[in-house]
Amino acid sequence: MSATLFVNGRFLALDSARSDVRCVLVQNGRVRQVFSEAKPAVDADTVDLDGATLLPGLVDHHVHLAELGALRRQLDLRATRSLVEVLEKVRSRAEHLPAGSWIRGWGWNDAVWREHGCPSAGDLDRVAPRHPVFLVRTDGHAAWVSSRALERLDAPRRVEGANDLEVWRDRNGALRGVFLDNAMLTLSTELPRPDAVELHADLLAALGACSRIGLTAVDDMATSLQAVSALASLDAEGLLPVRVNVYLDAKEISPTARVEDFNSAVSTRLKIIGAKLFADGAMGSRGARLHAPYADALQSVGIWVTEPHALRERCVNLASRGFQLAVHAIGDEANHAALNALEAAQATTGAAGHRIEHAQLLVADDIPRFARLGVTVSMQPIQAISDMSWIEDRLGQERCALAYPCHTLAESGAHILFGSDAPIESENPWWGIAAAVSRQNAAGEPSQGWHEEQRLSLAQALRAYSATGLVLGGADVDSYTAGAHADFTVLDADLFQMNTVTLHAVEPRATIFQGVFKACR
Repeated sequence: MSATLFVNGRFLALDSARSDVRCVLVQNGRVRQVFSEAKPAVDADTVDLDGATLLPGLVDHHVHLAELGALRRQLDLRATRSLVEVLEKVRSRAEHLPAGSWIRGWGWNDAVWREHGCPSAGDLDRVAPRHPVFLVRTDGHAAWVSSRALERLDAPRRVEGANDLEVWRDRNGALRGVFLDNAMLTLSTELPRPDAVELHADLLAALGACSRIGLTAVDDMATSLQAVSALASLDAEGLLPVRVNVYLDAKEISPTARVEDFNSAVSTRLKIIGAKLFADGAMGSRGARLHAPYADALQSVGIWVTEPHALRERCVNLASRGFQLAVHAIGDEANHAALNALEAAQATTGAAGHRIEHAQLLVADDIPRFARLGVTVSMQPIQAISDMSWIEDRLGQERCALAYPCHTLAESGAHILFGSDAPIESENPWWGIAAAVSRQNAAGEPSQGWHEEQRLSLAQALRAYSATGLVLGGADVDSYTAGAHADFTVLDADLFQMNTVTLHAVEPRATIFQGVFKACR
């Protein structure tokens, strides 16, 4: 295959030691040579970047591809701001579907509704009396369902004996129609699954959306075996527009499977790396596990999705079979338990490279443990902005000092990766980068940033969101090293001349994936 030389660009290495990059030669999908001169004498096709910025390929280190793609077939409720808005969308969908058809949706958020009170099955029954309705909360950790759905899913029997915090009931003990975490998962296993054709299309839609916004790789979290099979088919057909690193849903991994068992038939575009586990739930639905009670629910400290002892055992077992571990932990007590579990796994197996996902609330004593243990912290800075209007109600002002603590963790020496958690948030990496740098929304609010002491520099945010920060099989990847994957994001913008508000609006010109230039618009 002929080589390609990329010239006449601003080559952003994100490393002061590599500030002399003037052009890059790629061949067979990898970097062959980096030059500090503008026009080296090499035998290659030339691509003139016309002054564009070339930076290491952006990576979203936490997405859910199947769920993101499924939004094209479901109600997208992420922009709704009231109960009335949600119900109107359900009503409209019901008018266009045959009676008895499922209505599925994602993204309702009672924390930002103008109305007070909790949603109920009765609310949905009024607008869709002939349809089973199943709506997932914005955090992915709660479901709101109609009475027909309760019947269809045999909910009273299936959730009998569940944790009271996971099953909302009215004063008479009847099901309200809202289920959290394990109770939600128990019911969701009975929902109709997409067939192979639908899943194939869902994944293509999600991957295309990621590529068009300038991403060159994603870490797909809690991936089902069905989705892995579909991704492998896409890979074999040469249809993956971004690199996909998979953390399997730990519940689907058989007791004897090893990580290498899943990688025999995939290319470098697709790699099964590890396993995703859950310590607790989410802050918005008060399922995050806390050391002290919620400020607005003094009877509750949240939920264990996996009890600490069981979490430790599962981490040790999976690590012994070669899986890198990614543990969902949001509350401070859940993060403490997750660090303990990963410390035990490392002590038993000697393997490193494990991760904690989210780390939204920490206690001070746990901050230095990330760097000391070599545990990567995978965060979603945009969630601080999405949650800032209500998080102090949940936690109180004092605890918010160590909520979404990006800067504190960076200063401690922890290795930080960033992602979106799409579809919980938009897959647009610039929203996350801007949030990390400014701690503001797209309107520049609040003026000084929410807990501005947790802001990062633009270079830090880009490293956490790029291939320079990619952890793949435990090894760091430097995008401007001979032999590295030739994956880059191409921008018209000069990022370091922009203010933090306009960072939200960055649009990529193209991606270079495996050395191939592809326009994003």
